[in-house]
Amino acid sequence: MKTPQSSFHMGKRCIIMQLSYLNPTLPIFIDDDSGIGGHCLLFTHGSWNSQLEGFPVKFAPIHLGKKVWLPWRVFIMPGVTVGDNVVVGANSMLNSDLPSNCIAAGSPAKIIKENVPTQPAKNEKDKVLKNIFDEFFNYLRYEDFTCDVQAEDNGFIATIQGKRSGAIHYVLSPLMHIKGDSGSVVIFDSATPAILQEAIESGYGMAVSINNGMRIGSNASGEELLAFFSRYGVRFSRLD
Repeated sequence: MKTPQSSFHMGKRCIIMQLSYLNPTLPIFIDDDSGIGGHCLLFTHGSWNSQLEGFPVKFAPIHLGKKVWLPWRVFIMPGVTVGDNVVVGANSMLNSDLPSNCIAAGSPAKIIKENVPTQPAKNEKDKVLKNIFDEFFNYLRYEDFTCDVQAEDNGFIATIQGKRSGAIHYVLSPLMHIKGDSGSVVIFDSATPAILQEAIESGYGMAVSINNGMRIGSNASGEELLAFFSRYGVRFSRLD
C-alpha cells in the first residue's frame, strides 16, 4: 500500500537477501553496514479486521541503525526502532524497540546479551587477521593461482600469478611501505586518508587501512581480497 509518507532508505554497504519482503507503506530506514537475511519480513502497517470493532490497527515507520544484522526469518512489526550494533536471532519477531549494542532473540524478541561487541585484544585481532589472509591465499591456490608469500620485517608480500596477476603488500607501519604498481595492493594495519592517497600517488592500484575501515583505488587483486574479507563481516568505506 503506497501512501504520501511511503519511503525507503538503505545506507552504504548493506544487503537484502533473497525472499525477504519489505513493506514501506510508511518509511523504512536502514542505516549503513546493516544486513537483512533471507525470508525476513518488515511491515510498517498491520490491519485486517475492523478498527471500528475494536481490533488493533497500526501504521508506523521502521528504523534500523548501523551494523544491524537480521539473519533468516526475522519479522519486524510496525513502529520498531533498532539501535546500532544489534544482532537478532533467526526466527525472531520484534514488536518493540531494541537499544544499541545487544543481541536479542525469540518471539517476541528479548535481549539475551548486552554490551556487544567486546573489542578483542590486539593479539587476538592479529590472529584473526592472519587466519583471513591464510584462508584467502588457500582459496587462490584452490582457484589455480600461484601465490608466493614472503615474510618481511614490516609484514609480508604476496605475489599472485594466474588468470590475473598482482601483489599484495601488508605493512604494519604506513611509513614503511615500498613502491608498488597498478596491479598491486598495499594493506596498512592503520593509516590516515592522506597516507592512503600517497600510496596511490606512489603507484599502487589500491590502498586499504584495516583498523580504520577505509579504502581508495581499485584493481582485480584488491577487489578479490576485500570480497573475501566481507565473508568475515569486514567491510571498508570508499574514499574515492
